[in-house]
Amino acid sequence: MGALRCAPLAGEQRLANSARSRQKWAWSLSFANVILKLMRFIARLAAGALLLATSLSTVAQPMVWQHKVDSSINAELGRDDQGNLYFAYPTRDLLNSYLKMDKLDANGRLIWSKTIDQVDVTQNKHVVKQVIFAHDRAYVLHDFETPTNDLVMSKVQEVDVVEGVSAVITATDTARYVKMAMHKKGFVVSRFAPPGVIDGVAGIQWFDLNSHLVGEQSMVGYSGVAGIACTADGKSAFIAAKSSTPSIQSCAFLSERRHPSPTMGSRSRKSKMKHPLSLS
Repeated sequence: MGALRCAPLAGEQRLANSARSRQKWAWSLSFANVILKLMRFIARLAAGALLLATSLSTVAQPMVWQHKVDSSINAELGRDDQGNLYFAYPTRDLLNSYLKMDKLDANGRLIWSKTIDQVDVTQNKHVVKQVIFAHDRAYVLHDFETPTNDLVMSKVQEVDVVEGVSAVITATDTARYVKMAMHKKGFVVSRFAPPGVIDGVAGIQWFDLNSHLVGEQSMVGYSGVAGIACTADGKSAFIAAKSSTPSIQSCAFLSERRHPSPTMGSRSRKSKMKHPLSLS
């Protein structure tokens, strides 16, 4: 005989249906709660993005001023504590190639414009590498090159920021000055010699507040020099140099050595500018 099946009572059926309904309703509430939380989260993200955009839109302003010069080659600038800018750039005419510097105040008004280097060879070019304001003056590092980028002369100059009078601190035709770093008693400059040679000499020179050469160190076996840094007192300096071995970069530590050696071919001379600063 087949198994006897008993149909559920009407009350039990209603209870079962009610339990299933409550389960479905609870699941629906849970799902709706998740969706609601997700929508609130998205709304918070949207509000943050809008606030950011509003802040950017509030801060962003059109260009306040611009200073145009007649130059097609690179320019560099430095800034002093009062907001004045020292803008160095190369230019030329039919007879000469010039390196000029313009001093502008924080509002872009021209205070003075001076020629700080001039060469009567128009086919060559000045290349400005760095401008730094320190010790109440502006320092300019630049090269003078042929059209094929061969070095003619590399120089470091200082410029009196009141009158715009300039003087050569050091110059060489056998090495490239690369970067300067300032310290409280003067500055250091990195250099590489001879230019374009694989197994070359990487070095640092130390200058005091009167722009006198007071120390020099060098290392042989490098193919280039990049950055430079120094301690606050200037006694120690660091350079980033590329080794002659492919794919090798070095960070070298050098301590100041007094009694400069002539190995790197610089021609430093005493500045004509008078500075009230001392080594104390």
